Amino acid sequence: MILDFLKISSDDAYYTPDHILFLLNKYRAYVLKSKYDSGKESPSDANYQTIKLALEQRDRIEGFNCSGKYLVSTNEVPMSLNIGTPFFAGKDQFQGDIAFVTPSRFKFVGFNKWMKNITYATFEGGKVYMKSCNPLAYYLKEGTYRDIFSDPLEAAALDENNEVDENGNLCDPMSIEFPLEDNLLPLVMQYVVKDISGGAYKPKDDENNADDDLSKLAQFIRSYMKSPLRRQIES
Repeated sequence: MILDFLKISSDDAYYTPDHILFLLNKYRAYVLKSKYDSGKESPSDANYQTIKLALEQRDRIEGFNCSGKYLVSTNEVPMSLNIGTPFFAGKDQFQGDIAFVTPSRFKFVGFNKWMKNITYATFEGGKVYMKSCNPLAYYLKEGTYRDIFSDPLEAAALDENNEVDENGNLCDPMSIEFPLEDNLLPLVMQYVVKDISGGAYKPKDDENNADDDLSKLAQFIRSYMKSPLRRQIES
């Protein structure tokens, strides 16, 4: 449908639905970093995603140069935009507090026995690392990790509520809720339409039907960026 709007042959691999999704993700990251990188305001909850992580225990982690036990996520975690407040919720009836710190600070925390109820976590190199003075923390086998990720499709594939194929890819990328606050949706859509139309779209009225195909493209992108429930309500 997008290719029809753009008047491009289907064998032109550059302008494909995957490319549209790539541009949506690219400009989402851009507008979010532009708005929140200064740290003067907190991002809306609508920008966050939650993924499921499995954990395993290790005795030493290369790069942290300190001894002791650790918990490490077994699967790769999508890159964070580093503009929000990450949050990890442990399962297995673990009730302790989990505080996210920078990788540089992570080396020096988790040794104070008077603060043993606090479990410290950090994100580094595609993994979440955790350590604590609380021995119960090391019984954790899985949990959920909430953050603002740079690639929402990659994060959505780790959401247990979404269906993936045998390779771990989303079965229906167009069905996920686009993680972006409503007031930024028009701006992202404008960037995507401008990017595509600048290199590919030339308005024509071949059918003399007074339709604006660029407006249709904008409508399609706006439809994708709404949640499935919202699309259903407005259909």
